[in-house]
Amino acid sequence: MKRILIIEDEPDIRESLEEMLTMHGYETHGAPNGKVGFVLLSTFQPDLVISDLMMPEMGGIDFLQSINKYRKSYPVDCIVLTAVNDKDIIAKAKSIGAKHVMLKPFRLDKLLEVIKALL
Repeated sequence: MKRILIIEDEPDIRESLEEMLTMHGYETHGAPNGKVGFVLLSTFQPDLVISDLMMPEMGGIDFLQSINKYRKSYPVDCIVLTAVNDKDIIAKAKSIGAKHVMLKPFRLDKLLEVIKALL
């Protein structure tokens, strides 16, 4: 079973994603920010990370920059889900490792397509 780490500060979104992805056969774990998500990388060892950008303590950009060192020993792809529709921020996320960026609100079927393509 593939593992997906969901880093999202909005509990309703995080819990909905966990529930929906579990129903589609994935093992999930949630984190309220990038700082907690970074700690979970070594214990949960996800096959994929879904991360928001704007979060307290450690946002998505800082998280992506932090995991670049981690990716050398344990490669993991990252999908960014964000309400921020700023071309510069989206370009930065992609340049530091996001494999795909989806704007909120997003459609579950489209997210599942991206997940399947990356896994």
